[in-house]
Amino acid sequence: MSEISKSDLGIIEERLPLVIDQFENFNHIGSGTFSKVYVANIKKSSLRVAIKVITPTSDPNRVYREINFLRRSDGKCNIIPILTSYVNPHHGTAAIIMPFIKHKSFSDYFNKLNLKQIRNYIKALLTSLSHLHKLNILHRDIKPPNFLFDPETNVARLVDFGLSEDISPEKLRDSNRYQMNNFFCRCNHTQVCQICSTQKRSMKASRAGTGGFRPPEVLLKSSKQDQKIDVWAAGVCLIIVLARRYPYFPAVDDNIALSHIAALLGSAGLKDAAQSLGRRLTIAELPESTEPVQQIVKQQRLSSKIMLDEDTIETTGSEWREVTDLLIQLLQPNPKNRPNACQALDMEFFTKHS
Repeated sequence: MSEISKSDLGIIEERLPLVIDQFENFNHIGSGTFSKVYVANIKKSSLRVAIKVITPTSDPNRVYREINFLRRSDGKCNIIPILTSYVNPHHGTAAIIMPFIKHKSFSDYFNKLNLKQIRNYIKALLTSLSHLHKLNILHRDIKPPNFLFDPETNVARLVDFGLSEDISPEKLRDSNRYQMNNFFCRCNHTQVCQICSTQKRSMKASRAGTGGFRPPEVLLKSSKQDQKIDVWAAGVCLIIVLARRYPYFPAVDDNIALSHIAALLGSAGLKDAAQSLGRRLTIAELPESTEPVQQIVKQQRLSSKIMLDEDTIETTGSEWREVTDLLIQLLQPNPKNRPNACQALDMEFFTKHS
């Protein structure tokens, strides 16, 4: 956390004066490609809020979609609530006001969780995804920094809907198109107009997301992309806390990323995924997994720098089989074989320990 710079404060004063009127004591707590996040106090109050200031981008409708998705999710199922928003349609700048959530940095706890804590973590994440997907919302950027979690209190909040999209349960995302003809925005400083809130973007074979968390269908540049993208990313979050390796898959070239997946899961699943998606693998020789995933992750966990007293017992019991069964399902290379979030929550790792 650091004090807000004079230049950043000046931009807010110029483009979003209502934010300055309502809040004070700004401190910078995070940055993204198109945004900066601050913590501030409501004036004449000790109550703190998080303020995400979104800067102009080549796709200004992204701002309106993000606000709309937050409103639709309604702060339920561990999803960050939206308190209010301020939009300057002339500058393409907006501020999203949310509760400030006290949480621990992922790097401080990812390698210290026992299986019970891991269950709390991944159950909270899948619960958020199940809610979003029922609303036909694809988050598209599931990763540890976007899932705030405190292992001591189990407080969890899914944040950052900047890459999120509308999805249809009947059709895959390549039918998710709109025309910009006759677009007349009627947004004001506090309200997103109906036109903007219902727009869907036209993209072919989107690669939106974070390297290391993209599933095979994205790496293969398939236009058939749906909510299973989020499920794969949840699986990557799970293998990180199980193996105590962060990042687990490095952010690299797509073909190299596919090779890393094959080294863990084997090449057969990737070839099946490519065929199912109508894509062609361009890698001459895919590496093969030398051991079952369960054994690989177990060895990685037991060779990590930090060991817990219960690690040896936990990795030999039925609960380890249950959590690795869940992991294998979340990381199915073919999205047709990958469960949705609701189905994943019905697996033994959750149902036997409720």
